[in-house]
Amino acid sequence: MKFSLQYITKKGRLGSISEIERLPLAAFDTPLMLFTTSGGTVPHLTHETLEMMTKKSLALQLPLASNLRALAATRESKFNIAEFIGMKESLTLCSVNDPLVPLPGGFNQKNSVAVWKKEGRESVNEVAYMDAMESLRPDLYQTLCDSETDAESTAKRLQRSVKSTAGFFEYCLERHKNSKVLEKSSILASLVGGFCSERRRQLTKEMASQPVDGFVIDGFNVAGAKGESAKVELVRELVKETIADLPEAKLRVLPGCWSPEALWDLVQEGVDVFDSSLPTAVAERGSALTFKFCPKTKSFSYNFEHGGENELKSYEISLKDKTYFERLEPILEGCECVACKNHTKAYIHHLMVTKELLGHVLLMLHNLHHYQLFFDKMREAIREDKEETAES
Repeated sequence: MKFSLQYITKKGRLGSISEIERLPLAAFDTPLMLFTTSGGTVPHLTHETLEMMTKKSLALQLPLASNLRALAATRESKFNIAEFIGMKESLTLCSVNDPLVPLPGGFNQKNSVAVWKKEGRESVNEVAYMDAMESLRPDLYQTLCDSETDAESTAKRLQRSVKSTAGFFEYCLERHKNSKVLEKSSILASLVGGFCSERRRQLTKEMASQPVDGFVIDGFNVAGAKGESAKVELVRELVKETIADLPEAKLRVLPGCWSPEALWDLVQEGVDVFDSSLPTAVAERGSALTFKFCPKTKSFSYNFEHGGENELKSYEISLKDKTYFERLEPILEGCECVACKNHTKAYIHHLMVTKELLGHVLLMLHNLHHYQLFFDKMREAIREDKEETAES
């Protein structure tokens, strides 16, 4: 895998992921959105319905927890995980945790990590983790890490997280170097330390010079709703400090269910890759993304049509609300997604109230389409910033 930086501005950096061993002709522009999957599929969508949204090659995030059942099958077959799930034209990145599932505290041990799936948790040590990577054979994967930390974690807990993650890294890197099965896969070093600047920089400085293809800035434990309500100013400062110690030319990944505003802030700090956990979480609660982002002004605008649901975020509307019972316009005027071109708010409201499966399908199609456009516009904003800087 080759990560190429085109240019860097005050509003972020534009780059491209290419020369993937399995996909030699594919290229993915950064900032990039990974499609978060569960069990190898994007939630609520079949491969056929996903193709209704885009014909482009996708970049998929494959959390280990939701792919544990596939290990035996991929191990015994000649297929890697992309081929096994029928998405062989897609880039695959395997993550330790699922950005939609908050991590309960107190289950990680010194030599193992609790991976959470629907049936409960499963403890995974570095040997089992690398066995899993050799079975799945993703295009990219992060090293095993203890990321079960947040703003409330004690100094002792943070030190243990950093020490365990450093130990996991040593084993993962050595195994990667000696693995013929993973010679076509790229390895990303995991960076943890919770919300403590000292612990984060301690580990980052150790990892910065390691022979890896990039870095995953982890350890904030901001899955699901915790990400949407995270203290963005503090996270942004910690990310900024972390990135200052990293080599400029390597890929930077930041998992988590970030709000659109937080994500744009983090792009400006130099993060390259995020996931689609936010549009999925919004669809899961029966809501649709409606915020707008202007590349020229680099600013957000909102539709404050919240019905009676005061707890909603500024970037969404709830189609469960009775306000939409007779509303015959699309979710968002001008949107070119399948849901907006063919259906009304009233119809989707009916689907949500009657608990029809199609309701979540349409919301997912809209939200993912809308979020992809957001990434397009952020890249445009960075290009605009470059041109404005050149003109001045």
